[in-house]
Amino acid sequence: MGLSLIALLSIASLGAGGGNPHIGSRIIMRPVVSVPAEQHFAYATWYGPRFFGRTLACGRSYVKSAVFAAHRTYPLGTRLRVTNLHNHRSVIVAVEDRGPYSLGRDLDLSYAAARKLRMMPAGVVLVSYSRVIPIPSKGGSLQ
Repeated sequence: MGLSLIALLSIASLGAGGGNPHIGSRIIMRPVVSVPAEQHFAYATWYGPRFFGRTLACGRSYVKSAVFAAHRTYPLGTRLRVTNLHNHRSVIVAVEDRGPYSLGRDLDLSYAAARKLRMMPAGVVLVSYSRVIPIPSKGGSLQ
């Protein structure tokens, strides 16, 4: 739906501003990295306390303070930016489990992720989410 864009700003004076860089100046934006991002809109729920301590699909144990999500098809380890459309709060989570298994829902969020999005006390909220693509560093590794 949108593009992630990192831009370099270059301000070049056109000389008409009489020393004021904002008058008679132009801003040139050059894309450094452009990554297409699919944005999805769906209902999300959060894991309640009865799931604390259970083993996730990734093999880790569910710790109350962990920020993660469950999704049916994204590969484990995929990072997603999730935004609560009611209050516009966002969090980046890693897909570490499978689910949800309720019809009409795309994501289950951990308790910690739900708190960051201020989903409490609601059990179900409308969110947008998109995959976060890491940008390679100068050395070639992903950050």
